[in-house]
Order: sequence, then C-alpha cells, then structure tokens
Amino acid sequence: MSDINWTELRKRLLLESSESFLPAGWKLPIFPQAVTQFLQHANRPNYSTKKLAKFLEADSNLTCELLKSVNSSANGLRHKAKTALQALVSLGIRRSKMLLLTAAVQSTLKKFNSHLFDLHQFSADNLDRAMFAKAVAEKNNADVDLAFTGAMLQDFLLPVLGHLCLREYVEYFNNNTGVPADLTEFEIDLFGVHHAQAAAACLLQWNVPDELICGVLCHHMTYPQLQELGLIGTHVHAIAASAILPGTVPQYENPAVQLAQWEQLDNSFDLCEVAEQIDTEISSDGYCDTDREPLANRVELCLSQHLNAELAAYSLIDRQLGHFILEEIIGEGTMGAVYRARHTMLSRLAAVKVLKTQEHSSEAITRFEREVQLTSQLKHPNTISIYDYGRTHDGLFYYAM
Repeated sequence: MSDINWTELRKRLLLESSESFLPAGWKLPIFPQAVTQFLQHANRPNYSTKKLAKFLEADSNLTCELLKSVNSSANGLRHKAKTALQALVSLGIRRSKMLLLTAAVQSTLKKFNSHLFDLHQFSADNLDRAMFAKAVAEKNNADVDLAFTGAMLQDFLLPVLGHLCLREYVEYFNNNTGVPADLTEFEIDLFGVHHAQAAAACLLQWNVPDELICGVLCHHMTYPQLQELGLIGTHVHAIAASAILPGTVPQYENPAVQLAQWEQLDNSFDLCEVAEQIDTEISSDGYCDTDREPLANRVELCLSQHLNAELAAYSLIDRQLGHFILEEIIGEGTMGAVYRARHTMLSRLAAVKVLKTQEHSSEAITRFEREVQLTSQLKHPNTISIYDYGRTHDGLFYYAM
C-alpha cells in the first residue's frame, strides 16, 4: 500500500457535503440493508464471521451475486465457495468487503430498467476492466483488490443516471455522427458534475473506504494528471488504465487517441499482452460470450485506427494547401492535425490546421467552420490571426494562421 493519505486526497477532490452539488432530482441508489449491517459490524474490532455471514444470507440475491464474484477465476480460489460463510473464510474480511460492494452494486443496478445499455454487455465490460486493472496493479505492486473492485465500480452509476436523465443521455449515446465529446465533458456542461463525481459522492454516503472512493473518482484522469497527483504505481493508476479500454458504452470522442497516448506514456505494462491475458482468463472461467469480440481484438483495432490516422496525417507533408506547403506536424488533437507550413510566394511561416478525414461528418465540419469564424474575430494582440481558409479538390478542410 502506498503512503498516500487517501482521506486528504478525497477531501481535495470531493467535498464532504458532496451530495449537495448534485442536480436536484437525482436520487442516488440506496445500499441493501444486509450490506449496511455487514459493513457496520465488520468495522468493529471483535466482529463475528458467523454473524457477518448471517447478515448476507438474509439477502438471497446478494448472496448469489457474492458467490458469483468470489468463484470467478479472477480471485483464484482452489475450491468453489458454496455458502456466504465459506466465502468469508476463504477470502478474509477485507477482500470480502470489496467483493460485497461489487455484488451489492450489481444487485442494485438490476432495479433500474435501462433503455440505453445492454446491462449484460455493460457487466461484461466491467469485468474486462476489473481483470485488466488487477493485472496492471500486479505489475506495479499495487493493491490488486482495490484495483479490481474500483474498476468494477468505476461506471456503476451510468445506468442509474441514464434512467434518471434518459433524454440527455440519449442525445449523447445515440448521436448519428458518434459521441459529440468526451462523456465527462458532456456531463459537466449539462449537469455541472460528471458520473465519476456522482459515484464518489454515492460511495461516500455508503461509508466506503477513501482509497476506493479515490479510485472511482479519478478513473477518467489522464496519465499526466495522475503523475501530478503522485498516483502512478497505485491502484488508481491501474483503474484509470482500465477506463480507456474500448467497450460497448462509448465515453470518448476519439477513443483511439486516448488509448494510443496512454500506451506511449505508460511503460509499466504491455497493453496488448495484458488484453490477451484477460481474454484467456475469462475464457477459462466459463464467462466467455461467443458473440462478444475478444478484448485483445478490440484493443488492436483501436490502435490500428490511430496508426492509420497518423499515417494519413504524415502523408500530407510536402503537400500544398492553398498558398501553403506543409512541412511537419507540430500538434494533433481529436479533430485535426496542425502543421508548420510556408507560404509559397512570401516564404512566410504559418501554422495550418487540417480536419482529419475520418471527421468529415456534417457536425464535425460545422464545428470546424465555427472554430475558424470565432478565431478570425479575435482582435487581441496576443491571439492568432487567420490567413486563409478553404477546402481542397479532394475534400480536405483547412485553415492557416
């Protein structure tokens, strides 16, 4: 365990009265009574394992969910647990707490009818991420139980929020041209809070340990953001790495860029190697869905899409767009690439931004045009000036600045 003060970090990132910043009308799920009793009793110094088991056995659905989680290959038990007491004895109270939280959330989610998500595929995504986070944690000597549980819980509130705010989330997930922005940005603009913050507020109300709350709260952070907080090598690092895996619920405007950037920065594990390991473990566990694309295939496809986009960008070097010849790439974003360029007649240097060919939807072109128009209206001496804007004969949109 790292020497990070998780309570201080949680207080820095999430207020004590965190539920107060949630939009009016958001009713967060309530934990089953059996879980509440279990957690309260387990925190006492002289707890009784048999009494803890009785709390769980009072909720048959929760017991089934717990046993399903306990007996998965991710936990590596030699003998399958058949009762709640056997699960507690085999795993110990600390690991049981983690799995119980996951099981309780799975049980709670079944109460919400989701018109947005296939909950079976959503659960499969969560398992992919949890096993991936556990593998990354092992390679970093981090807490594997916190990594596994945090990854399982990172998006648990999405079906609930989708149920509460159906119209808003339909606008995001059912967009004909792809998701309009990263999900957290979309949520902040619309609600003033994103689902990771809301989930952390929910976990705080349930008296969940701060190290687990921080894992859920920070799961959408980038690698540099984790570095700034000193979280590289912790279970939070492993959870955040799992969050960028391609799944059935899109959360990034350009997932290929997110995945490729992480792979370039994080040298603690091999992305494709770990993905193949997870596929093997899930298949041997008997949870393999024959209709589901293996994680390794999805990762490789995502990375190849990014590589193709990069090759397309580099293929434009030495090409003339309008009066400008592109010399080298100096920056790249989700929508386009920026090149150092030179005016053919004046030999004057400029920067030319080119809209990526895969972004040529009507919405993307409109946003690109709006960006040009707004930038051209800026009059401050420290802002850039627009020299040219156009479209090539083969359909490339660009502007020079």
